[in-house]
Amino acid sequence: NYAHNNEWCTRNFLNIGRVDDALALAQNLTTLPRHPKYNTLARRGSSSYYGRARLFTTLYMYERWQDMITLANTAVLEPTSIEAEKVKRLKYVGIAHAMLGQTAQTDTFKKELQTLLNHNISERDKAGETAKTKAEAEQAKDTKKKEADKNKAITKATTDARRAWDKKVRDCEQAIAALNGYTHLKNGEHEKALELLRKAGSVDRMTVAKCQQASGDTDGAIKAAAAHVKSHAKEVQPLALQVEILHAAGKTKEAQTAFEELQAISGSIDMQSPVFARITAVAADLGCAGPWKQNLKLRDDIGNRPDLDTLGPFRWQPSAAPEFILRDHRNRKFSSSKEFNGKPTIVVFYLGHGCLACAEQLQKVIDNYDKFTAAGFDILAISTDDNENLKQSIKHFDGKLPFTIVNDPKLEIFKEYRVHDDFEEQPLHGTFIIDANGFVRWQDISYQPFMDTDFLLTEAARLLDVK
Repeated sequence: NYAHNNEWCTRNFLNIGRVDDALALAQNLTTLPRHPKYNTLARRGSSSYYGRARLFTTLYMYERWQDMITLANTAVLEPTSIEAEKVKRLKYVGIAHAMLGQTAQTDTFKKELQTLLNHNISERDKAGETAKTKAEAEQAKDTKKKEADKNKAITKATTDARRAWDKKVRDCEQAIAALNGYTHLKNGEHEKALELLRKAGSVDRMTVAKCQQASGDTDGAIKAAAAHVKSHAKEVQPLALQVEILHAAGKTKEAQTAFEELQAISGSIDMQSPVFARITAVAADLGCAGPWKQNLKLRDDIGNRPDLDTLGPFRWQPSAAPEFILRDHRNRKFSSSKEFNGKPTIVVFYLGHGCLACAEQLQKVIDNYDKFTAAGFDILAISTDDNENLKQSIKHFDGKLPFTIVNDPKLEIFKEYRVHDDFEEQPLHGTFIIDANGFVRWQDISYQPFMDTDFLLTEAARLLDVK
């Protein structure tokens, strides 16, 4: 629900023109802690997926081209091996380069898309041929089946095998069409741009309408714009572009009507976006001599609203790690306030020397210890053992542990970190990423130890922006 509700809120910000708030909330969703089971970019409906999707949409719809490119060079919109997201990134960032006239960068993105397209076409053909050969062999065994029915079965098997690749091919083709279309648009070649943008799949309908108008089909553009605005009632971006189209067509009366509709819902918009800057340029022609944005007016039928700050932070932020002092098997004191200050730390809570799964987890951490330290992370393990059993834990690893292990036999720190089942009165397994300022940036608490150390290292580096 958290991801869904915040995505919904981001979309509403986008619709009413609170562009900066939409970008901030979407960016916050992308920076939330990820988890291989619950929150990854590949998992549709997760905060990672929603945040990245809404970032692209907002930047694109409001023509924030330089912001798009800047964020694409950060972890927020970083490259990914997930093909659908890879194509989306190449498309939107490529459009941004095209609209800034950065031809060389746009060409680089198109070449990457073309390489991917060629690969997908090749794989689709291979899949089809393999399925066809297999189906032909299977049908040849059936001596009673009619030839026409055999051919249908072979054709179906071939088509089904190719279908798995059809969307991948189509996505690449549409992305390339979008980049070429926007390149022509930037160069003022509107007829070529219109032809390509109509083949580009998910592109802004109002931009297509403007392109249609610039190509000479003013009536068609006005009709298309009106239909889109009608299906997106009370949304400021399409309404603003409709004002532009009507004004450019010399339809002063109709443009004024659309402009007044836009003004009536303009109280929340961020004026720095190019979409609204262009409205400012024509506002005088539409009877508005001064600033055209109106002050925000709250409705009088919303009841008694609490101060929003009393409901908690608007965007997620990490919490401070509870402080503690524990000792290792040599009775040396470990103070979290001192050790967590200035260096990020991976903290593993485990269930003592008798837990075989815990031993396996710790061995994985040991095997990757050099990778963690190379990335700048310390490691700390906290055991449920008493002092004698903690020494036994150390012996299990031949006394050669590269990181500190301390014990919490009374489970006081386990409970502080909520690595404890209060109903069953049992400690749990826990893994934490704590940053250099002592804030918990990621956690996994479960009845099973977290074993994916590769993910842990990658996620720690992402959250703390470690290069």
